Amino acid sequence: MRLPAALAPWSDSLAFLAPDLAVALGPLVRGIDHLVSGHDRPGVEQGSTDGFEGLSRRGHPELMLVSEWLLADEAPVEFLRRAAQRELLHLAPAVRRPRRRGRVAVLADTGPGQAGAGRLVQLASMLVLHRRAAALGTDLAVGVLGQEPGSWRTGDLSALLRDWLRARRTTEPDADDVSAWTDADDDVWVLTGPRLAARLTGRRQVISSRESQWGAEGVTHVRVAFRDSSAELALPTGPVAVRALRGQGLTRAATPEEPAATFRFPFFPSSSRRILARGGAADELVSIYVPPSRGASVRKPVLHRLTGPVLAASVLGRRLIAMIVRDGTIRIEVIGSSLGNVADLRVPVETLALDPDAICSAGLLPLYYLGGDVICPSGGDWWRLTTDGTALKTNYLALTPRSGSQFDQPQFITRPADPKAEIILGDGGHARSTDGSRWQTFDPHGTESTVTVEPNSKVLRLMFDGMGPTLVTCSKAGVLVRLVRPWETRVLTTWSGLPTTPIVHPTLPLIAGVDANGGLLAGHLFTGDIMLRTAVGE
Repeated sequence: MRLPAALAPWSDSLAFLAPDLAVALGPLVRGIDHLVSGHDRPGVEQGSTDGFEGLSRRGHPELMLVSEWLLADEAPVEFLRRAAQRELLHLAPAVRRPRRRGRVAVLADTGPGQAGAGRLVQLASMLVLHRRAAALGTDLAVGVLGQEPGSWRTGDLSALLRDWLRARRTTEPDADDVSAWTDADDDVWVLTGPRLAARLTGRRQVISSRESQWGAEGVTHVRVAFRDSSAELALPTGPVAVRALRGQGLTRAATPEEPAATFRFPFFPSSSRRILARGGAADELVSIYVPPSRGASVRKPVLHRLTGPVLAASVLGRRLIAMIVRDGTIRIEVIGSSLGNVADLRVPVETLALDPDAICSAGLLPLYYLGGDVICPSGGDWWRLTTDGTALKTNYLALTPRSGSQFDQPQFITRPADPKAEIILGDGGHARSTDGSRWQTFDPHGTESTVTVEPNSKVLRLMFDGMGPTLVTCSKAGVLVRLVRPWETRVLTTWSGLPTTPIVHPTLPLIAGVDANGGLLAGHLFTGDIMLRTAVGE
């Protein structure tokens, strides 16, 4: 039995359950995940300064170079001009960002009050938190209140669930039991009922549940609470629920979804750390997550089978969105939580004059979401597809993902422009060239520079930092990958010489490529550290 598309984000965790139990728990898992993730606060982690890392055109006056202060004395008018044009140079502080030290630690109340419905809520919560731990690159640890404090269990999720299920207590825990388990480094989550939840304060995260509706077969719904939010969620009923409580749905070994036989035409579709690639068939899409650092835990690629050949795809937040063709119409399929009304979109293929067979034999088209509509390219133009079945040609000349979590605000540039010029967007700025060699770059503040690359080079990405513009290029034969700045050129030896042209992330310093064996490599653009190495068939 294949999981429904809506449960694809939890496929790694649900693989440890029998298929019918995984499907039956789906609504409960999604509901708890929505409740918990609704309190996540997006944003960049703050860090502490750790020396300096080059020069910047921004900064506090005390960080301005001594030579600039000398200019203020000797040529005050020129100093004011540079200040107005933001050309004054400052030392750029290096920021050391704190790394998450602890685990995602789950403390389960297995007392009499959590028998039955409460245990089903705990099971679904553990699946949600297992996925959360994987996303953070840390481990899931499980403890049982009433057992020896600190006797955390880690390892394979299937073994953790079996140990938790066997750990039934005859007494109710109290707040002191919870305090005895708390470790300052761990992100502690307590799974319990409202009685104990009311007594817990501090930094602990508490998911509590109580029975709320009953039917002929017993409890049908529970009220699940997290912080100041709650939701009434349906429970699996009948034999499936009984099997789950007896542990019969946890006995099979994990059988992850079928691996892709190959990775075809991989690309970074958005500001996410995910690579999307074609699988072995036209209706297959492979999603690969690039870990945040070398040595971090690596997740297996996830194979998605859509209901028709895939033309374009992207990752928007926690969703995977794909444009497919079926029954002569272009449709949108969303894996994950719903995205506006795009799932209702129906546009005839002939409206865009697309050739699905030609597209499916090459790479995936890029896909953007803007103002509730979908933006995709066709015939040299960008088209806006609306949910009422309309396809509108836009005046966009180029689009690219914008950094950050706002996936519905891509960077774009509109016509008119020199029809002979090639345009590249990146980091809020853009570059243009009429000969492919001499590039005029404009940073987000409009400051112009010139970067000259080797003739016939392909520009893979435009970047800006405190020192100026950088172009990532690949030679005509795809042999040499270079970082080109106005004052220097550097060859990236780790990423040169691959069988195909590497792909560069649009907002992060990540690069990836297919090796000689057909496996996928991904790593840091500047340091060359390999963060992901995936063999064919994994």
